[in-house]
Amino acid sequence: STYGFRELSFMTFPPLDASTNDISMIFSTTKPDSLLIYNFGAQTGGRSDFVALELVGGSAVFSYGGARTAITSVTVSGGKQSLASGEWYKVTATRNGRVISLSIGSCTENGDLCQECKPGDASCYANEIGPAGTLNFNSHPMYVGGLMTADPILERPGQVHSDDFVGCVHSVAVNGRPLNLTSPLRSRGIDPTCSRSSRSLCTGITSNLIPDSSEISSPIQQPVCGLYGSCYDRWNSVSCVCDNSDLVSPNCNDALEPVTLTEGGFIEFKISETHRRMQ
Repeated sequence: STYGFRELSFMTFPPLDASTNDISMIFSTTKPDSLLIYNFGAQTGGRSDFVALELVGGSAVFSYGGARTAITSVTVSGGKQSLASGEWYKVTATRNGRVISLSIGSCTENGDLCQECKPGDASCYANEIGPAGTLNFNSHPMYVGGLMTADPILERPGQVHSDDFVGCVHSVAVNGRPLNLTSPLRSRGIDPTCSRSSRSLCTGITSNLIPDSSEISSPIQQPVCGLYGSCYDRWNSVSCVCDNSDLVSPNCNDALEPVTLTEGGFIEFKISETHRRMQ
């Protein structure tokens, strides 16, 4: 089965091994900057031991570092195809002391069957050597798909580039053992199934009533973001960037209509937790 990760969702599991890690994850998302795995230790002076697996700009990035050592990272892109395309991918990250490696492979639609990348194949594999060996996570749990709060990232600048993952996870394995995703230590915002359809939400067409020169309004077909907007698939919804402006909205039609406030009228905006984290 697969699990759906909503906005600001996460799971936690026991901490990773201090010296050797073999992490694999099969996932699907449209979020180019996504936190897949993050384990960190106690911070002092804005630094801590950590291991992180994430998507940055649609490429897979595996990194680790120590409280007193520099951050070592390795990156593998999907070539012309972003790993945030909504397709299924398997990413495998290993750390053996100072040596780390990262590989990716495409999977069938439901994530059951994945291609394996051969070590040394530059199109899907990369490795690196760093300074730190044994890491100390101070019994802090390993996070999958997000964080409870943004505090760990704010307290440890430069370790990861995102605090969230929105999409579906088929499976996660650590050191050859699949994690029981039905029984995390803690979780929030997890759906027991993946409700995502195989078609991007941006390929949908909406029917709008557009008055023509006649007396009768005629239904015509328009793209999701209207004729003058660019659509971005946000997995469970879309965002539209309307032409000739920096406006981001659910659409570029009704969202651009002015509103009128009479005397005593007001508009109240609810600041979401996602927006707070972005500040």
